[in-house]
Amino acid sequence: MVGEDPAEAASRLGTNTTILASGHADIAVQAYTGRLVIRADSGGKVTEHDLARTIIAVPSRTLQEVPAGGQYGFLRGSSREHRGQVYLLAQAVLGKHVHGEIDPHIWHSVPNMKAAAQVMRDALAEADPPGTSLYTANTERVMRELDELDWEIRSIYASLPEASKNLITTHDGYRYLASTYGLSVAGFVTPVAGSEPSIQQRQRLQRTIRDLRVPAIFLDRNTRMRSPVLREVAHENGVQVGTLYSDSLDDEAPHYADMMRANAHTIQRAVGR
Repeated sequence: MVGEDPAEAASRLGTNTTILASGHADIAVQAYTGRLVIRADSGGKVTEHDLARTIIAVPSRTLQEVPAGGQYGFLRGSSREHRGQVYLLAQAVLGKHVHGEIDPHIWHSVPNMKAAAQVMRDALAEADPPGTSLYTANTERVMRELDELDWEIRSIYASLPEASKNLITTHDGYRYLASTYGLSVAGFVTPVAGSEPSIQQRQRLQRTIRDLRVPAIFLDRNTRMRSPVLREVAHENGVQVGTLYSDSLDDEAPHYADMMRANAHTIQRAVGR
């Protein structure tokens, strides 16, 4: 709710309306019902709220001037009242990737995507019974392709030395990758725009590299230009630097399978020495 008193909006919706004015919240899908809900962190606990009866209040104090520069042009919008301004909601914990108890990066595990394909097949068949045979055939084809992809990248990760399977990344989004393919996330340092890792973070990173003999640090392709300190730490400790796909594709990896293969080969080149 932007530019309006959330209490007034709640009165129009009636009783049992929830107003979220602080903390961290995600829109999620209940796996057992397929229903969209809001999961909000509060006091270390995760509470689910009905999407249709929840108001997320955006306070006026979050209205900020858009920085100069063409790269920020998409934020300026066309509203005459707020041209050159944007409502900026700070992440709940700076430098930390916050997802409550749910890690949304399910695509880094091929078995997860096989499960997702089956869920989509069933949902489409329920919504369009005449198309069931088509959805079933397409899903069978996708499952074969995913099985081949899974076998291929499992072979790559299995070839890595056991002592070199500890990952340090700049994005806390590879836990499904690690758990599925026998890797370990030894640590992560998330770059924050306009802020460098603290001395404590830098020391912790150096200690992790030294103690676990980590051979490489992996940067997120989307934030690699914001990671000069991490590159410095890698250089100081004589370790490789690689870049991984996290949640986007590009011309070099235009499809899901390309992304998964690219990440596997990047990790293999960096740590499989």
